[in-house]
Amino acid sequence: MLTLLKEKYDVPDAAKTWVLKTIGQSYKVHKCRFKQKHFNQFKDNKTRWSNRPNNIPEDDFRQLLRLWSIKDVEKNDDPHRKVPTLTQLFERTRKRTEGRTYVDIYDDTARKIEQMKNYKTMENEDTTIDPFLVVMNKENYGYRRLYGRGVTNTLIKKVEGPASYMITEELMESFKENVDVEKNQLLEMRKEIEDDHERKKAELEAMREDIDSQRQNLEAMMQKIIKQLPVGDRED
Repeated sequence: MLTLLKEKYDVPDAAKTWVLKTIGQSYKVHKCRFKQKHFNQFKDNKTRWSNRPNNIPEDDFRQLLRLWSIKDVEKNDDPHRKVPTLTQLFERTRKRTEGRTYVDIYDDTARKIEQMKNYKTMENEDTTIDPFLVVMNKENYGYRRLYGRGVTNTLIKKVEGPASYMITEELMESFKENVDVEKNQLLEMRKEIEDDHERKKAELEAMREDIDSQRQNLEAMMQKIIKQLPVGDRED
């Protein structure tokens, strides 16, 4: 990916990590929006297939439909449907498939997962602290692991208080509200653009009619002047 990028842009080595992370995050957003547009809004695969985007090959789109239709992909193993802790989320998102070859080494991740499972709260320690936060140590300033982009300590404290380290339903609702607000803003912007387009279209139409009217008046005046000229001058 970076090689292809350097063919078009001059990317310094110091920006390599940032560029790759940005591409990865943008790709995740693209996949989410693509699924929402071409899968979630339709009831069955037949309708989805009839609305297949032209820039996606049939074989690729068929594989996407097969993947998205697997119920276990979004299955919650908890029978009570409780929101997972950070430890559970960390373990689940880093689960390895047996028999598959991976590029990165899993030893450090496996060691951290084992430490989280075996962690025991001290007597004078807050029982609400998630083992994930203890094992992973201090996070970077203004960043919260596993919470996604745009989530800060301030936002979490505002929603659920300073003592909680769980991904609560209130926090998820807050994210949804932010998405709804942004969606409404985009819809309003789109409506304003459409209204502005219609207004300019009407103005151009009025200008055209005014020009046609002036042209007709000018032609009428010329005809009137020609009729007032002597016969000889008319022929010239």
